[in-house]
Amino acid sequence: MADYVTMSTEKNAAIIAEPDIWLRGNAGEALTDAEQIVFEHQVRNETDRAWFAVEQYKLIGYKDFLEGDYAEFALFL
Repeated sequence: MADYVTMSTEKNAAIIAEPDIWLRGNAGEALTDAEQIVFEHQVRNETDRAWFAVEQYKLIGYKDFLEGDYAEFALFL
């Protein structure tokens, strides 16, 4: 299982590589088929990272952090 730092790095790298796609996709603008694939990958990375963070905190018993991660992910959605 990948660690949180690795997943965050992958998420950030995917967004940094194509920031225009990330911004336009989040704004609901039309994307080409190729851009849609990249955007879906970016969203999947963020979803995986958020899920992993919550699961990791649950395993080590840090419940206070869960609310922040839930809120951050809700804002993302």
